[in-house]
Amino acid sequence: MSNSISPLGYRFPGGRYTIADWENWLLTDCTTAQALPENLAHPVSLFHVPILGAGTSIAELFEICGAEGPGSVGL
Repeated sequence: MSNSISPLGYRFPGGRYTIADWENWLLTDCTTAQALPENLAHPVSLFHVPILGAGTSIAELFEICGAEGPGSVGL
């Protein structure tokens, strides 16, 4: 690992995140999906929202886990 952050026992800052109506519309539109009933979010938000709600970013997750370039991260 190229940095001093260890993923073992790492504590994320935490927080809350609410999906704005415009954001849900944009996620739905860019995936060419049909709009869902009122108060339901597009399923792709299940990837992004937990990361934002944990008070971190994808870039920070890569840094914490020691990702060093393409192919070093698997989903």
